Amino acid sequence: MLPRPPATDEPLVWISLGPADDYPVDEPLPIRLDRDEGRLDLTLVRQGDEFHVLGGLCPHRGAPLAELGFLDGEGHLVCGWHYWSFRLTDGGHSLLDSISIGRWPTRVVEGDLQVGVPA
Repeated sequence: MLPRPPATDEPLVWISLGPADDYPVDEPLPIRLDRDEGRLDLTLVRQGDEFHVLGGLCPHRGAPLAELGFLDGEGHLVCGWHYWSFRLTDGGHSLLDSISIGRWPTRVVEGDLQVGVPA
């Protein structure tokens, strides 16, 4: 089952991912969060000072996006298996509005990158 991003009005727990400056630009990276409800495998993409955390698996065939995905230069994370692409801004498929890998909110607090997950 794909992890569920928080709803807009849902209370969040902010989890530290470490120093924001440690993350390279334009390189999809795996993020694994172990929670009481189970493990979340996500993909982190940094573009300049902006951070995007998206679902970790492509819904088409389950490819791990952090390992096989790449950025297309137009604001999309592209799956390396069959080239499905997802918008960094919201996790939605670039052509099919009914498909999404989800997007988790991020923030940087005193240099610490954090991701918001449902409380």
